[in-house]
Amino acid sequence: MTRKIPLIIAGGFVAVILLAIGIYRFYFLPVSYQDTITEGVAFPVAIYRLDKGYPLIVAENRDDAVFALGIVHAQDRLAQMEFLRSLATATSIQDGLSQYERIGRLVKAVGLPFQAKALLSELSPQYVQTLQKYADGINTCTFKMGHSSKNKRRWNVEDIVCISLFLEFCNAFVTNNELFFPVEDTDFPLLYRELTNKKIVHSYRKQDYPVIKEIQQLQMLVASIFGIYGSYTRGFAVAIPSRIMYTDASALCSSYEHSVSLYPLIYPVNFQVGGKVIEGYTWAGLPYVVAGKTNTLRYASFSLFADSQVFCKYQIQTRNNIPFYNSAMGYKELQCQPDCLHRVSRFTDSGPVISDAFEYNLKDAIVAISYISPAKGYVESMIDVAFANSIQDVIQIVQKYKGQPRVFVVQDDTRSYQIIAGSAMLVDNEAVMVSPEMALLAKNAPAIFEVRQADMCIAGSEFVENPSPALQRVGVFNNTGRLSSLYHELSQYNEMQYNDIEKILYSVTYPDAREYLVIINNLLNKMPITSAKLANFYFRDWDLTMKSNEVAPTLFNAIIAEMIQETFGDELPYAVENILTHFTIFEPEFQRLFKEDKSAYFDDILTLEKTESRDIIFDRAFLHSLKPFNYTIGPYIDEWKWGKVHSATIHHLDSPSLVKNVMVKKKTIAFDGCDTTIYRSLSRQKSFSVDTVTTCCFYMDKMVHRASLSASITGNSASHYYNEFIAKDSFKDINLSKRNELFLIKPVKETQKQ
Repeated sequence: MTRKIPLIIAGGFVAVILLAIGIYRFYFLPVSYQDTITEGVAFPVAIYRLDKGYPLIVAENRDDAVFALGIVHAQDRLAQMEFLRSLATATSIQDGLSQYERIGRLVKAVGLPFQAKALLSELSPQYVQTLQKYADGINTCTFKMGHSSKNKRRWNVEDIVCISLFLEFCNAFVTNNELFFPVEDTDFPLLYRELTNKKIVHSYRKQDYPVIKEIQQLQMLVASIFGIYGSYTRGFAVAIPSRIMYTDASALCSSYEHSVSLYPLIYPVNFQVGGKVIEGYTWAGLPYVVAGKTNTLRYASFSLFADSQVFCKYQIQTRNNIPFYNSAMGYKELQCQPDCLHRVSRFTDSGPVISDAFEYNLKDAIVAISYISPAKGYVESMIDVAFANSIQDVIQIVQKYKGQPRVFVVQDDTRSYQIIAGSAMLVDNEAVMVSPEMALLAKNAPAIFEVRQADMCIAGSEFVENPSPALQRVGVFNNTGRLSSLYHELSQYNEMQYNDIEKILYSVTYPDAREYLVIINNLLNKMPITSAKLANFYFRDWDLTMKSNEVAPTLFNAIIAEMIQETFGDELPYAVENILTHFTIFEPEFQRLFKEDKSAYFDDILTLEKTESRDIIFDRAFLHSLKPFNYTIGPYIDEWKWGKVHSATIHHLDSPSLVKNVMVKKKTIAFDGCDTTIYRSLSRQKSFSVDTVTTCCFYMDKMVHRASLSASITGNSASHYYNEFIAKDSFKDINLSKRNELFLIKPVKETQKQ
């Protein structure tokens, strides 16, 4: 018996070792992704992995390159892509994502699958084939190369188009200007008179309040995934002329941002297609190169904040159990359109019935949404632009673009252009709900196409330098605060080096804060309390940077947020949350009101015996702004660091390993910056929790291409290319020309012949 004990112990020890090896091999063993593809392509395609796992695809033609792009996207971002597909095709319940069932109802209600079907019927065969090649690449990775997926449904071209339409719709829906600051019609005249940007405030009848809340709930549901203002190609670019650069070579620098709720979709990839080199940036789940550098030019594109959706409420009559709505031409029967999965969406003559996604059951009424949706020119131009040989080619390609307005910043060695294309609604409406006549008019949105050459081009999703009258009319707003931050940084340099560009892209200086501080410091000096003197001390030494280890940004943002609460809380209690959520848009208006000190809103309507002013409101706001930090952080102001409140909990882990998912905990990151700094960390002004951040910065000229990404190339933690999400990473050289052993690869078909 005693002899068996050592044997049992030894056997158990060996079993534990074998189990540990098995767990390691199954869950932790790195995956190698380099490969040569011969099946499904016209010519063999080579896939290499550069530093950090960035792919280099060497192919003979575009379709083969797109096929390989589908493979690498699926290798690195399959779970993300499956998630997007489930939402975009309204199959979340079938795919085990029942918590997003209401998103599926929204997608079906607004008819996105039907729109995808219609778009595909118009698309020329060569572009359908390109989309099919991308889908084939995803399927090859998923079903033939052993990259497992919970979803066993094969990808097809409808899926790709649905994702395109879904991401563009979400961008437009969360930036719908009718939903920023809707107020009751009795409160509308005063707010409308006080604001200079009349487009951001709209009125509604009191009986329509449940409808407004339903639409806003849908909007916030979308924002909870993709961020307050969407995540699809949101950002900016600056085309820097050669006269400013130390190298005498013009350069393009750019920044893209993304919601922290979802692993960043941006995906760097390099192509060598025939004799053409493309160092580009794509979006996981789509075959478009949204920004990049080629042999002859550099470009970046962004989805614009533009007015591209309107709502209309129709009265309903039922005749023989068939609903009829009161259109502009009298009562009409609702049209029912099936999608490719035979699900039915209901349509009016102005657009689909969005109220079919409501939780609240409208009585004898429906709400329709008229919106701009990508057409065939959208797909064609987004695919073609990366293969342009000159700026003139880009202009001709972008001229075909039809969809949510988009800005392209394009540069070669001597010229820089800003190109804006798309469609936008030119309806001037003060009400959230437009009339049936206006809704029908809005459906036929005119095309926009503008080309402007400039020495230095500055443009992005939220701002365009020197916008034309037409663009001012369709744009939701021009973020002058962030543009001012950019001007401030650029003005520091007469001659710029590469590290100066890096400093600019990561700048967290908020120069417009100085406008507030002149008044704030003066008011604090008048307050005979210790906390006011301490705040004044921090503000005097503040260099206007929103750094996570500073106290001044915390105090500043808390005071401004409480000032808004105190200013508008009595007259517009139901609108204060909207103002705080969309403070980026409201801030220029509030700064002006704060400086002028004339607004009727500074007078508290609840205190009839006296008239308040800005200064009295400030005293109250300052004291109230300190209380939350006393309870949550402690009584010592020097501990109220910006990063303690301005943070986000990141949980992007996407591993097939149950072991890793259990072992790795959520990670809380403190962020520098704010909504108007160049390095963006957008937050809701009420809680300061970060919603959207800058996740990708890069700059490129004819010789250099350097980038900084917050996320690794893959979201799969089982890959040896995986790294946890970080706030800022150092810029790294990803220029192919400096890797001669890869840059000089022979065309694959020649290699095969040898």
